[in-house]
Amino acid sequence: MTDELGLLTHEATIEALATELERTVMLADHCPSDLVIPTCPGWNAGALWAHLGGVHRWTTALLKARATEPISRKRLDIGAPTDDGWAPWMSAGADGLLEVLRSTPAQQPVWTWGTGRNARWWARR
Repeated sequence: MTDELGLLTHEATIEALATELERTVMLADHCPSDLVIPTCPGWNAGALWAHLGGVHRWTTALLKARATEPISRKRLDIGAPTDDGWAPWMSAGADGLLEVLRSTPAQQPVWTWGTGRNARWWARR
């Protein structure tokens, strides 16, 4: 489960992410979109789901394209719900992200905003 540096392997990181994404989808299914998120001042659950789901779709697009330059999130049609249908939308985004992470080699070069410009970097985010 860990590599030579004692870090989780790419595969183990993806499986941990899958567990957390499953929990996030469950929360999206049970929380009304107007629920205030105390740890995100000024945000409600709908804003949080829109942000997270948008980031999942953006990251999926970066990985699929093997992008070496940033892709504008504003240019992506993320198709966010306009009602409380967040759970299916979050689930679809999580599934797409996990699929592309599992099919992309850890060391595949791809744009990131930090060091370690590869797919493994995205799995850890």
